[in-house]
Amino acid sequence: FVDDHEVLMTKRAKRRWAAALAVSCALVTGWANPRAARSGEPETRIVGLFGGRANLGELGRRYSWGYLWGLEAGYQPTVIGVSWTWLVGTFPSSDSANIDIELRTVEMNFALRGRLPIAGQNTRMSATGHIGVDLVRTSTPIPPDFARDYVGPAVGVGLEVVVGGTIIVNLGARYSLLGSGPAGVTVLIAVGAGSGGK
Repeated sequence: FVDDHEVLMTKRAKRRWAAALAVSCALVTGWANPRAARSGEPETRIVGLFGGRANLGELGRRYSWGYLWGLEAGYQPTVIGVSWTWLVGTFPSSDSANIDIELRTVEMNFALRGRLPIAGQNTRMSATGHIGVDLVRTSTPIPPDFARDYVGPAVGVGLEVVVGGTIIVNLGARYSLLGSGPAGVTVLIAVGAGSGGK
């Protein structure tokens, strides 16, 4: 019964994140007016990140949840841009059979990033999406392959507010790794600054 429940939850999560992938693709492939995307939006950005992740599948049974922190930098002169993310994570053990009391991770993400302005003048609000690749290194071997290194695709969506053309606040959610790697849903709050907007 537990295994069936896990499979059902995983399928539901994948369906939800398939929808997120569709939104990300729409944003990244230019579903917006490029001039509108530039107006009042910073071209370069650097933000601090903090949030949590719920792991799925077998990894979720061993280390169900944890917290992450890190940095993200990006360059986005128009509706399409690029971003680089560095995250460090800590996941307490949720299975008494685990040898390690916590799992530690270091990961990098390289992504194409899309931005769709919604509203605002001095304070602007935009929907964001990204499609990229995650590189993950763990402190101990983890399922499904019981390896320490994984590489795979990731998608995400978010809501971003820019105040005065420089102060950036973003609330976003990500799904990674898509495919056969260790999967999880991450929610992150980003706060930082940008420059170069027109």
